[in-house]
Amino acid sequence: IEGALENFASAIVSSRTTHHITMLLEQSQQSTEEMKAQEEEMRQNMEELRSTQEAMERQSNEVERIKQDLEMRGSVFDRTTILSEADPYGTITYVNNKLCEV
Repeated sequence: IEGALENFASAIVSSRTTHHITMLLEQSQQSTEEMKAQEEEMRQNMEELRSTQEAMERQSNEVERIKQDLEMRGSVFDRTTILSEADPYGTITYVNNKLCEV
């Protein structure tokens, strides 16, 4: 009887241990799946960030090109055109170098 009780107790402990290990395995698998999902989401976010950064760089380059073009046109305009600016009361607020040469 004593041996049978020991075997029974051992079987109960073994069953509990197996159940505990099974639960831990399920938790581990669930955590792994969650981490995979988070990794995929992070990868997508990084791709979007990279794409946004590239678009911003293109826009920045375009803005720089337009700025240089405007500066060049302004320089040509300033060298070839007599220009003065006045406020609504007729007070002259700006004259360019070409006007000063006249």
